[in-house]
Amino acid sequence: MRRAVLACLLALGAVAVDSTAGEAAMWLRIEVQSAPTAGEPAAVTVTTGYLTEPLCGDDPRAVLIPNGVWYTSDSRAPDGRGDPAFQLVAYPAGRPDRAIPIALAKRGAESPYWDGRVTFPEGGRWTLRMAFPHWGFPESDVERCAGARIDVDVAASSLDTVTQHEAALVSGDLFIIP
Repeated sequence: MRRAVLACLLALGAVAVDSTAGEAAMWLRIEVQSAPTAGEPAAVTVTTGYLTEPLCGDDPRAVLIPNGVWYTSDSRAPDGRGDPAFQLVAYPAGRPDRAIPIALAKRGAESPYWDGRVTFPEGGRWTLRMAFPHWGFPESDVERCAGARIDVDVAASSLDTVTQHEAALVSGDLFIIP
């Protein structure tokens, strides 16, 4: 555990944004509305902030202090101040080649909250991952520690069942519909 926290802290130093609160590194909390269902839009909220203790962001003891004011090395931002450019994606667990982008909108000028919506096309386990800025190697413990990746269980919709039945009929499989 200590190795993961140390690796996470070192990787976070590479993130190109700093906060105004003691020059702390940016941490994330990605949340999806409870019990998302395939085929139905689900609300997603990303909260930016910093931690006051050397814990991973996904540690239940970690307290994220929301912070919406960040500084960037991007020369287009006035006085080095600007919003981070986020690229959030969702994909079936273990299948990053099927990534779906999730557009995020900031709630206000200095808000730490970014909101979006995603419609999962099928049920099962899905990964939500902050693809940019880079938080370490994709699928690494560093990403999870920084709060830049979570897994979500998505319930199958009744359409999933219908689609499976139709696919079986087309392929010639015989089954009984309960």
